Amino acid sequence: MASISNILNRVGLPLVVLAGAALVATWFVVSRPQAQPKPPQEKVWPVTLVDVAPADVQPELVLYGEVMAAREAEIRAMVAGRLVSLAPAFKNGSRIQVGTELAIIDPVDYEHALASARADLARADAELAEIRNELKWERALQKNAGRQL
Repeated sequence: MASISNILNRVGLPLVVLAGAALVATWFVVSRPQAQPKPPQEKVWPVTLVDVAPADVQPELVLYGEVMAAREAEIRAMVAGRLVSLAPAFKNGSRIQVGTELAIIDPVDYEHALASARADLARADAELAEIRNELKWERALQKNAGRQL
C-alpha cells in the first residue's frame, strides 16, 4: 500500500494542480466582460455666418530672410603669402570696376626667390662659359696630339 499511495502522491498531486489551473482559466474566459458597440453619432460642425460686402484689402506681410546674389564669384590668389592691404571696396555684394587692385600680397618672399633664381642662373652661365673654355683648350690639345702623332 505504501507504494500505491506514493505513486498517487507523485501523479495525483500534479493532476489536481493542472485541473485547478484549467478550472481557473475557464472561469476567466467565461466571466470576461463583453464589449458593447457604441451607436454611431452624427458629427456637428459649427459654422459662423458673415455678411459679405466688397472691400479693398491689402495684406500686411512681415517677412524675414536674406537676399543673396544670383551669381557669385570666388577670388583666390595664385600664390600664398601675407596680405599687406585690402581694397575698401572688397566686400560681399559690392560692385568692383575692372582693373581695381583688390589685395596686395607681401612681395618680400617672391623678391628673395627671384634674386636667388637670378643668382643660380648667373652661376650656371659662369659654369657654361668655363666648360666651353675647357672644351676649346681640350680641342687645341687634341689637335696638337694629332700633329705629334
